[in-house]
Amino acid sequence: MRYLTLLFILAPSLLQGQGVADFDRIICEESIPSDFTTLTTHLFEDDYALNLNEELDKDFFLSTRFYTDQLLQSGKILFNDPLTNYVSKIGKHLLKDDLALYEQLRFYVIRSNAVNAFATDQGIIVFTTGLIAHAENEAQIAFILGHEISHFTEKHVRKTYVEYKDYAKSKGRYRRLSYYEAINKMSLYNKAQELEADEKGIAIYLNSTYASSEIENAFVALHYGYLPYEEKPFDPVFLETEQLNIPASYFPDTVKSIDQNLNFDDHGSTHPNMRKRIDAANPIVEKRSSEGNKKFEVVNESEFKTLQTLARFEGINIDLADRFYGDALFNIFVMSEEFPNNRFLDISKVKALYGLAKYKNHQRFDEATSRLEKVEGESYKLHYLLRILNRQQLNVITFRHLFDLQQKYPNDAEFKMYYADFLNEFALNSKIDFDKLKAIPLAASNDSLLNKPSFNLKDSIKTIELSAYSKVKKAQLKKDLYAYKKQFNNSNPETDFHLYGLHDLAEDRSFIPNLKSLNRTLVQERNQKDSTLAANKKRIKNHGYTLGIKEVMVVDPIYQDNRLNKDENYLKSEQRKIEIAETYTKEFKRLDIGTQIIDSKSLTTNDVTKYNDIALIKDWMSEILDHDGIDMISSSHFRMKEIQKKHKVSNFLFTGVYSFKDHKELTGMRFLLLGSIYLTPFVLIDWLMVHNQFQMVSFEINAETDEIEMLNVQDVNLNATPKMIRSYMYNILYQLNSEK
Repeated sequence: MRYLTLLFILAPSLLQGQGVADFDRIICEESIPSDFTTLTTHLFEDDYALNLNEELDKDFFLSTRFYTDQLLQSGKILFNDPLTNYVSKIGKHLLKDDLALYEQLRFYVIRSNAVNAFATDQGIIVFTTGLIAHAENEAQIAFILGHEISHFTEKHVRKTYVEYKDYAKSKGRYRRLSYYEAINKMSLYNKAQELEADEKGIAIYLNSTYASSEIENAFVALHYGYLPYEEKPFDPVFLETEQLNIPASYFPDTVKSIDQNLNFDDHGSTHPNMRKRIDAANPIVEKRSSEGNKKFEVVNESEFKTLQTLARFEGINIDLADRFYGDALFNIFVMSEEFPNNRFLDISKVKALYGLAKYKNHQRFDEATSRLEKVEGESYKLHYLLRILNRQQLNVITFRHLFDLQQKYPNDAEFKMYYADFLNEFALNSKIDFDKLKAIPLAASNDSLLNKPSFNLKDSIKTIELSAYSKVKKAQLKKDLYAYKKQFNNSNPETDFHLYGLHDLAEDRSFIPNLKSLNRTLVQERNQKDSTLAANKKRIKNHGYTLGIKEVMVVDPIYQDNRLNKDENYLKSEQRKIEIAETYTKEFKRLDIGTQIIDSKSLTTNDVTKYNDIALIKDWMSEILDHDGIDMISSSHFRMKEIQKKHKVSNFLFTGVYSFKDHKELTGMRFLLLGSIYLTPFVLIDWLMVHNQFQMVSFEINAETDEIEMLNVQDVNLNATPKMIRSYMYNILYQLNSEK
């Protein structure tokens, strides 16, 4: 009881620093764990030296340690944040009678919407934010955690490697099996491991006071992790406003039902299907006496909901960065009922609609939302709508919401920025005939005098003529009358609903002329930009880039050394990466450019701010590369402003050196030369020699514009020596620094 009391005293600290009301992004806090700061070369050497298992060779320790290193250096792993602290405390609660085992484990959370968890042979256990977002309660998280702890205690990673090594070398029981038979055997072996981890995990779980009934519910939650956070009927009001109404015909009468089959075909899968796992778990649960009936232990239900909300909000961030705008939009809808005026949800709604419209306008909509055949449940209604909306309709819906939300947050620079950018997009790429925008609401149009059989244009004109209005006023009324008559004769409120969606703006006589004027200006600017780009491409091809940059931040440079067998030389790669980072910190005296370096391998235990910066920059970079030519604001643009301000730099350089060793191919020409008695020795020597070469990839992104300003790929048929790499680094910096 003292232990449980202590947990409840400590529980509120899980929520300190990162709340729901002012949520933006989950960040790491306090100090960086040694897993992140210890050189993997040293870790490999120590673990390999202590290895007593003859079946585990050097390649096992190299590959697993450096794979884990890549994961830890990705920037996606969280530590000392509310979610990680929570998972760690659940682990300690489960292992309260075996604290020695608990001390061998480290718990982290990874930014990922996959509903999953995994364990390494080193004792690192990783939960996804998606798993926390979808679990119904703490007990379900605890069971899955017990399952992953069992993978570690039963040494499943090591056993799988030995089994795979035997298969790969055609040893043991796989020697005479066909390829497909061998794969099936491997799958069965892995299935057996999963069932064993379930059994051992149940034992850990039932040693607590958690409810045994939640074991089966945990399996079900894992199975349905591909669905949105909640199965909530989609309300069209979410996309409607006082001015904009979407006809009911745009929504399907029925939705695609959720697949209820837990006994799916798991042939070839490493995991048994959920029905098999549940059927295997139930007898184990029944045999064990357990008085547990609790769904929450470490925190209460209210605190759990707060932590889960953080995970769900972070999941929306992930969807936006990954360009799953339709999925993000439905989850924003789900969360909006509980948090109706939450700024994060409002700005995320802006980003999702903005992204959908941008990708629709650039004929890349399939990249931005899910295909209907893959959507189940209530979210089908939203995805169906997004699919059938045409370009003009989606642009009006987006414009309407961006306009309204920047009015709701009049002093918020981020809302203003998105609205200003989309105003240009709307004027240039929406393909709307602005003259067709209505100055009356859709509801009024259905009862309008102009649509009634009794309406007579001549009589109306006569009424105006007999009125006491001035000549100028009469002329304007007649003009409006003819315009309205033309519009309503050519309009169909069912398909042209979007034309009424901006009626309050169209009432302002300057709105449509301003859109037309903006369109003309933007077309001229685009044509000028296209001409400039064409000239720049020719100049860059002949002379290189001339960007005139005075300060650049180099972000986590990459070095990858590949041996003759095509495997990466991990040890050399890590050492060379460190050397390259150090080179960038040195002064290039002939250049008028300052270089800052932010590098994952140089982090110390107190560099948590740098770690968060690297994580953000990498997410931002990845999204920019995915947009690939679409001129748009990234979802992390405003977060990057803080980094720009802190480091006083707007230009970010990403470089990678990929070194190869290979024999030259025996091409047709070389084969013919082998027929010459004089040239054969030289051809054979050249063919058999080891040839060193490397590729240097560099690109620079301007954080002010979210634009890739430089992309440089150089193939070099020379050995990637430090001196050679430095010369190419100098050339890249020269192109960034030089002016036209």
